[in-house]
Amino acid sequence: MTEFTEGSLLLHFRRQTEKTSYSIFDLGGSEVKSGKLEGKDTHQVPVKELVKGIYLLCIIDGDQLYKTRITLP
Repeated sequence: MTEFTEGSLLLHFRRQTEKTSYSIFDLGGSEVKSGKLEGKDTHQVPVKELVKGIYLLCIIDGDQLYKTRITLP
């Protein structure tokens, strides 16, 4: 589940491994942001530099891949 705060994307995701990362892609398929998820259940990703629009969020947790569409307001 995702929610937005002022300039940040809050990810509610219980990671299973220490090597959990995320990537955000624009609709053209270009990666616009990536990083590692720290913490246990809630992760804050700054997205202030991204323009409003639709993106694809991918989370890699060990050998699992989770994908969801997000809309930045």
